Amino acid sequence: MKHLKSSAEDLRELFDQNITVRHVAEPLTSFDTDYPASAVRLFMEERDYDVVGVRHDGLVSGYVKRSDLNRTTGHSYTQAASCEISSGAGCIACSA
Repeated sequence: MKHLKSSAEDLRELFDQNITVRHVAEPLTSFDTDYPASAVRLFMEERDYDVVGVRHDGLVSGYVKRSDLNRTTGHSYTQAASCEISSGAGCIACSA
C-alpha cells in the first residue's frame, strides 16, 4: 500500500482552491409561516431532521429546531429574522 505524504501547505491549497460550499452544503427544507407547527414537527420526526427553514413571503428568513417544536408552551421558537413559531396558535407565524 502506498502512503501519501501531504504537507500542511498542500492541504491548505486543497481547501483554499478546490473545496467550495457546494461540496459540503445540502438543501434546506423549509416551510411557509402559516404551515401547522404540528405537521412540521411530524415531518421532522419522520425524517430525523434537527432543523428546517421558515419562509416568509417566499424567502427563508429563519429556522426552527425540532427540539423547540417539542415544547408546546406557545413561545416563539424560530431563530433569526424576527420570525417565530406560534405553537399556541398551532401554526408557524412571522412577526416581520
